[in-house]
Amino acid sequence: MSILLLLLLPQIVAAQTTPTHVKRRNTTQPQTRPARPGRTYPKEHPGCTIKGKDHHCMKSAGQAPLTATKQLHDLNATPTFLQAGSCAAPQVLSASLVEDLYFFAFVTSRNPELLRHFLAFYSKRGVRFEASGRTRLVVSPVLDGATRTILGEVHPANIRISATYTSDLKREAVNEYLRSLPEHKFLMYPDLDEFFDVPSATLDEARARNGFVLGTMVDRIARDWRLSNVTAEPLYLQFPRRCLVTLPLLKGQPRKWIVVPTWFRGKATQFMSSHYVEGEDALHFSGLPAFGFSHYRFGARSVGLAQEKLHLYERSNTGAAKVYNFMLRWLDKSDDHRFSKRFQRLVECLDACDPVPG
Repeated sequence: MSILLLLLLPQIVAAQTTPTHVKRRNTTQPQTRPARPGRTYPKEHPGCTIKGKDHHCMKSAGQAPLTATKQLHDLNATPTFLQAGSCAAPQVLSASLVEDLYFFAFVTSRNPELLRHFLAFYSKRGVRFEASGRTRLVVSPVLDGATRTILGEVHPANIRISATYTSDLKREAVNEYLRSLPEHKFLMYPDLDEFFDVPSATLDEARARNGFVLGTMVDRIARDWRLSNVTAEPLYLQFPRRCLVTLPLLKGQPRKWIVVPTWFRGKATQFMSSHYVEGEDALHFSGLPAFGFSHYRFGARSVGLAQEKLHLYERSNTGAAKVYNFMLRWLDKSDDHRFSKRFQRLVECLDACDPVPG
């Protein structure tokens, strides 16, 4: 009996010291749970590394990540936020730039209020919509009577119609236009909600370097944090808050070329996307300023348009879908036309265009 007890003693001690509620995992067997499917993100852009769980551009290994207070850009650009220009009526561009400037935009007819402001703003800056060939506006999805009225001063030869919208169609359209332009000229290429309100003298000084002027989005928000209807009042008064939303809270790319030369490296300049020019990694800019410009993304129609673009980009499985997904998630759950309290606490804002409540 004593010998039997001695033989069983280790098992008895183990049974008394091992908690019965601990479930031991058999690591010798293969796991049968299916792996979670990974998402596909766009290929790397110059100066950006997209990997792991990081869904937006980060600086190269060994450099600081992107932050809200200093939105680091490709080419080591330094954001430069000037209130001048963004809180007043648009300044006329210099005569030398107007003379050499061409203009391209791919716009939606589903946001007529913003389209009216867009055309008025760039007309006052000096863009020659009435001159054949100096601009090209691609209107999507339809050119109805109301839109024709808004485009009244635009030369008919400058208007194209696209029944559908995709990023690829937009890129192909701007590149086709660029291939038709002469050398030693300049192009502006804003989206409908992008108002390049950088002061004229600043633009001239910046483009004197090599023709390229880089910008960064300053997202404009209404005083009461609502996504309100756009009215005839000047936009800078309707949306006085100047905040940094696109990169920190939407995980999008805020950088945009404000002006580019029509020719670059011996051929017509070509865009890889709305934000990147082919071969720009050869520019080797050091300390390049990226000038803040007004980005009127947050009007009442933005909710519906964001939902449309989210579905579009999800179907094409592009990384751009995340921007619209984040935007919709930052809205108040009880009021989808107002930013949530959490958004209001987290967002970083610059000086507003007029005194607004804290």
